[in-house]
Amino acid sequence: MQQIEMKTNKKSSWTPYGLLIVFTGPLVFATLLFAFNNHFKFNSVCTGKLITPPIASQALPFHKPSLLGKWQMVYVKPTDCKQSCEEPLIMLNTIHTALGKERERVTTRHIQSLDVTDINNPIHLEKGGLFVIDPTGWVILHYPSLSNPKGILSDVRRLLRLSHVG
Repeated sequence: MQQIEMKTNKKSSWTPYGLLIVFTGPLVFATLLFAFNNHFKFNSVCTGKLITPPIASQALPFHKPSLLGKWQMVYVKPTDCKQSCEEPLIMLNTIHTALGKERERVTTRHIQSLDVTDINNPIHLEKGGLFVIDPTGWVILHYPSLSNPKGILSDVRRLLRLSHVG
């Protein structure tokens, strides 16, 4: 008579631990990443400096209520213009032209350098700086100079692509 071997189907003792790791691992990783975010250096997609928290343009002397509803690129000209002051303005117009069909959503302006102090945010509008103001009137980006026009153009295009306002 043949003996029939009955194999018992033992479940692996690692299965519950594997499932626990698969489902809780991402949560633990995200929590650690959030808790220790100052220790990690991530590349930014923005070439300008993000102003956090944003500044209300109503507090600034160059605020124009008629321009609300449009994106604004405001270039602050230096007070002492020893070099050619026309080059940054030409570059700003080139950036505006390069926006193509989206340029109707953006206005460009240039003003003289000035010191502004907001109640919540002290800010110095640096010489030769470019500020981006969103359609609701918040100053959100700052570029110290127009040295990287391709970066400024890509940032403004990204803002226009993601924005449903203005």
